Amino acid sequence: MSGIQHGFERKIIEVPIALIRPSAPMAPRVLSTPKFRTILSSVRELGVIEPLAVFRSADNEGEYHLLDGRLRLEALKELKRQTAPCMVSSDDESYTFNPPHQPKHCRP
Repeated sequence: MSGIQHGFERKIIEVPIALIRPSAPMAPRVLSTPKFRTILSSVRELGVIEPLAVFRSADNEGEYHLLDGRLRLEALKELKRQTAPCMVSSDDESYTFNPPHQPKHCRP
């Protein structure tokens, strides 16, 4: 099975938060939702349990594009943390952490 390619580098790295680029701006109201407050509380008490997924920027050396973990990133910013634990993807196009939303009538 040596022909299997890993989708992520094997090591979790600490990336400066200032170098992580989300794909789109976040609506301010998201930061007042119960979901965000729960994540904020969890990160404050336990730290980041699941690393953010990022991809190295081809355009700007040292920068990373965020693939998954937007609320965790925002929680780290609010807590004034300087770095985030990240798993680095080897391909920015093939990774989708959460399955696409399916209407209830289409679910198995």
